[in-house]
Parts: sequence; C-alpha cells; structure tokens
Amino acid sequence: MNWKRLVVMFTLWFAAAAAPVTNEYGSWVEYRSPDGIFSLSFPTKAVASSRTISDGGKSVTLTEIRTTNGAFSLAVHEIPVPPGAVIAGDPLDLMTRRDRPDRTVDYVRVITLGAVPGREIYSTQAGLWIRERFYWFENRLYNLIAASRTKNEDEKSDQHFFESFQFNTK
Repeated sequence: MNWKRLVVMFTLWFAAAAAPVTNEYGSWVEYRSPDGIFSLSFPTKAVASSRTISDGGKSVTLTEIRTTNGAFSLAVHEIPVPPGAVIAGDPLDLMTRRDRPDRTVDYVRVITLGAVPGREIYSTQAGLWIRERFYWFENRLYNLIAASRTKNEDEKSDQHFFESFQFNTK
C-alpha cells in the first residue's frame, strides 16, 4: 500500500495543555501540541487522542483533537518520510481531490499560512456543511475541520477557529 492511499484512508475515516482565552468571540480554550509545533483555539475544551495505524508495512500516526460535539476538530497525520525523500505528487492536491464519492465539493482554493502551503475546501457530506483547511508542514498533514448543519451557521466562530491555528516555529 502506498503513502497516498494510507493517508486518504485515514482522512476519510476521520469524517495538552489548555488555558482560557477571552476575546470578542467569548471564552475559547487554547490547545498547544505537546511538542509545541502548533496551537489553536476551540470554543470549548478539546480532547486529544493518538494512535498509530499500519498497513502494508507503512505506518501513519494519527492525532485527533476535537470538541465533544465534533463541530471543530484537527487531525494531524504524521508521515515518516526519510530526509531528502521526494513524495510523488502533492499531498495537498491528493487530499482535496474532487472525485470523492462520499461528499460534494463546492470549491477548493489554494491558501498559505505564512510560508506553509495549504488548501481550503467547502463541501457537504452526510447532511453536514464542512469547511476544511489542509496544511503540509514538516512531514505532517494538518486537517482542520469546522462542521455545521447549514452553510455559514456560525461563520464568525469558524473563521476564528481557522485563524487561531498557527505553527510555532523557531
């Protein structure tokens, strides 16, 4: 099994220190990764879980951080790529393909977070309106998800969630 298929499989499957942050959006809870690489804010306390999934001799470590109602979540796929190795294809393009039968994609656009390349997707899946952002950084694929029952149900909170995500580089 190749890396692309393994990552796609776990992204499809995927459908800590906390401190309160008060701002115009109310009291949000900041999550900082244990290794300090990233941080973001959730509207309520988020729960993190990790596991390593192996298939065909390849392994991916998947970490999920999500609110209890599942409206906001982040999946981090840690993909062990040897230094200097070239990944066939663009991991971001792979994750944002429009030919996934389980959802209808409204649009995909290229974004960046500083110098980090990303993609943003608006789609519907299983009766939910989903806004996702993907970033590829240091052999990790970051997938931020905000889901609601209707389009733009809580657009300000969604935007705050996405804008709170940052890489804490040295």
